[in-house]
Amino acid sequence: MNPCSFHLTQAQACELQSAYLCDQNPQTKTRFQAVRLYETGDCSHQSEDICACSPRSLLRGCQSYRDRGITALCDGRIGGNRARLTPQQIEAVRNQLHTYTPAQLSGQADCGGEGLLLDACRSCRSAEA
Repeated sequence: MNPCSFHLTQAQACELQSAYLCDQNPQTKTRFQAVRLYETGDCSHQSEDICACSPRSLLRGCQSYRDRGITALCDGRIGGNRARLTPQQIEAVRNQLHTYTPAQLSGQADCGGEGLLLDACRSCRSAEA
């Protein structure tokens, strides 16, 4: 597929520009701007440089916009690695962290904090298995 074969209509370009001006999330604004610049025919590295994104991220954003429209560019993340744990695992980690000190969880007298959350997550997963 030629990455420059799709071009925005005037209405699509205006939609992206309006969304860029109205949105408060900096990452989402960057995606709106990157897709608009790239899809209006700027097939050079200029849009990558202006938006400080990788070519792969730029093409992925453009493809998402083509497939699902402007809502595909909105940031739907909640944060962290939350999606990798089940709700039960999140609750188990939360309970452990509110009940025990890091030294009690890891069995170390001199805890520096490094890797303790990972150890707590592992113990939760092994307890549920």
